[in-house]
Amino acid sequence: MDRNDQPRFTAAELEEATGVSARNIRYYIQEGLVFPSAGRGKSAYYTPAHVEQLTLVRDLRARGLSHEEIREALTPPPGAMEDDREQWRRIRLRDDLEIHVRSDAPEAVQELTRRFREQFRIWLGSDADDTF
Repeated sequence: MDRNDQPRFTAAELEEATGVSARNIRYYIQEGLVFPSAGRGKSAYYTPAHVEQLTLVRDLRARGLSHEEIREALTPPPGAMEDDREQWRRIRLRDDLEIHVRSDAPEAVQELTRRFREQFRIWLGSDADDTF
């Protein structure tokens, strides 16, 4: 498991989990269809996100899509990234420090954020600004 308690896969385990050959995995990474491994050399590993990406690429190839068509299918539509950013609230604590809180975070998280901002003002005498 990695720091985020996600399983880690070796190249061989990734190949077994997805049914995609090691050669094709390397090719898909080279083509930018799949993220590169985390780490390098003997410490390289893959995550469940790699399994999802490879499974999707494998399924799209099985449907007869070209690499270019797959690349287009994997590219988020215009505005998709903006929609994701709108789900987060940026709270500026200083010019060089901010925290991000999901807009739909539970009330307990919202309260924790308020308390943190109050404590931050006490620590640094800073005027936190969440008007972003």
